[in-house]
Amino acid sequence: MSWVKFDVESDGRFLASVKDLGAAPAQRILLKLRDISGSVTWTEMCKDYGWHEIPIAPTDCFPGANQLFSFVLYFSPDEVYEIIAHNYAPPEVVCVLARATRLV
Repeated sequence: MSWVKFDVESDGRFLASVKDLGAAPAQRILLKLRDISGSVTWTEMCKDYGWHEIPIAPTDCFPGANQLFSFVLYFSPDEVYEIIAHNYAPPEVVCVLARATRLV
């Protein structure tokens, strides 16, 4: 069984984007990632967190670029965050960007 592990430090853009969301959201996001790191399987990640590939047109990237994925951290109807990540070395997920979003 593969357990998801989050790397929030390798890509400096992630921590910067989390800080831009404010102190309270940043703390909640980082704590949630720490809590689920090593305790969620890939199956649960896909099912419970909406893990999916972000389609990128070939003209938007260079050959060999990392595939990007997205998943959602839901805290309340008014507090939902999308995490952009890549996992070129599964089961480790390198977080790239955090942004506020809405569920539709």
